[in-house]
Amino acid sequence: MKKLSAFVVIVSLVLFSCKDKAQTEKTVNEKAANKIEVIDFHSTHRCMTCKAIEANTKYTLYTYFASELKNN
Repeated sequence: MKKLSAFVVIVSLVLFSCKDKAQTEKTVNEKAANKIEVIDFHSTHRCMTCKAIEANTKYTLYTYFASELKNN
């Protein structure tokens, strides 16, 4: 019976001690979710698909996110 009680106490402590950390991580992730980062990388040879993806990305950014781009 003592082993069961000790186990319950230890499990409870672990669960409650991890709660604050998870809440903090969620807050950080929510703040980061308000930002879009576009990374453009390619090799020296670019195929037709790569060029099409770049063109569509630029179109989307300049059409739908023009004010955000202007405000950095």
